[in-house]
Amino acid sequence: MEKYLYLAKSVLFRVVGLLSLGGVVCLGVAGRIERPNATDGSYTVRGQATYDTFGRGAHYTFTFTLTVSNDCWAMEVLPVQAPGIGEKEVFDGVNSLFWHHYDTNRIDRSKVSKWTDGYMRIDDHNMPAELTVVGPAIWVAYAAQFYLPAGTNGLLRPFWHPDREVRNSAFVAAHWSLLSLESKLPDSIDFFYDEAGWDKALRRGQKQSSSTNRSDEPIPVATYQSVGKTNLGRWAFPQACVLTGFAAEKEHETGERLPVTQIEVTNVTVSPTVEHRLFDTFFRGVGAVEDYRGQQGIPLSYEITNSAPPGLSDGRRLAAVRQALQLELAMKRKEVLASDWAFRIGDRRFGLRVFKPFDGRGGRRYAIHLGKAEYSFGDDRARTHDRPRVSFWCPALVLLVIGGLAIRLWSRRSPGARQGGR
Repeated sequence: MEKYLYLAKSVLFRVVGLLSLGGVVCLGVAGRIERPNATDGSYTVRGQATYDTFGRGAHYTFTFTLTVSNDCWAMEVLPVQAPGIGEKEVFDGVNSLFWHHYDTNRIDRSKVSKWTDGYMRIDDHNMPAELTVVGPAIWVAYAAQFYLPAGTNGLLRPFWHPDREVRNSAFVAAHWSLLSLESKLPDSIDFFYDEAGWDKALRRGQKQSSSTNRSDEPIPVATYQSVGKTNLGRWAFPQACVLTGFAAEKEHETGERLPVTQIEVTNVTVSPTVEHRLFDTFFRGVGAVEDYRGQQGIPLSYEITNSAPPGLSDGRRLAAVRQALQLELAMKRKEVLASDWAFRIGDRRFGLRVFKPFDGRGGRRYAIHLGKAEYSFGDDRARTHDRPRVSFWCPALVLLVIGGLAIRLWSRRSPGARQGGR
């Protein structure tokens, strides 16, 4: 019996030893995985960027910090010539936020708005705004995993273009190469000019070409080129880069290649850490907000005070939605008030209002107001044509029924009615 007990104890101690050794190995592996580094998609890039127009007047210098963590990124761009202004952008995996703030300790408040401490733009895509000037080029150079698709050629969004709708919805023929497959950052990108494609992207009618350039070589719209390379783990990062924009339409017409803008990024350092402060989106002070989420072209406009960006169901945003809808309906209807049989209680309206087209073409629209709700009948220009038109007698009948019910309730609650009941 003792012999069997001895064997059982030996086996048990060996199993415990193996499990302990395995635990040490797992802890070592886990320690390497949890350490922040570029192979986990977490890193921070700092440097300097300049914007130049080749002697045409504009020349700006910026310092920047770009941090990436998992599927999110944030960037701070500080103009050297304007130390009282701070600009920051954050992409949280769903929406992007541009943040322009005045430093009250370093800026003359008489030169800016008396009522706001900055400006905020909220958008439902992952591209940085053009408002930082150099931000999109920095983002493509050091966070192109959010931008470049698989492959080495195809269609890319023109991230440098100043028009928001063109940058977000247009696609340009391009060819690119990578620094390494692990980092997915570009070594070079060439964007090519296509007259029909740009006419479509810029939403303009196609014009008859007056080109005198007979060369079969593609015409560049913009070129990106990295300079040097540094490694952080298995990821490769450019030590510097240059983005050059060309007057492609002029070259298409005359054959002359003319560079017009250049963004140069230098003095770059890369670290395997995350700059967590850049992900803070709390706005201190009064901020004017442009909210493009769910909007086709014109953003919602409202203000926030000492607040983070509002959610989709926030009361301030919903009020802006209602205001935008009323403005859109007013633009479609283009009408004037003909008769008003309505009264107000606070911010609510009750009764009937009659509108007629300002140009005299078409019939009248009858609007029944019940508090904040409005029901339209008659000739409503904002209504789609497939809906049947309703006669004037329908809203009149509804008003008569409502008036009768109101009179009946009032008569029941009046003192004379109560005494008669006794």
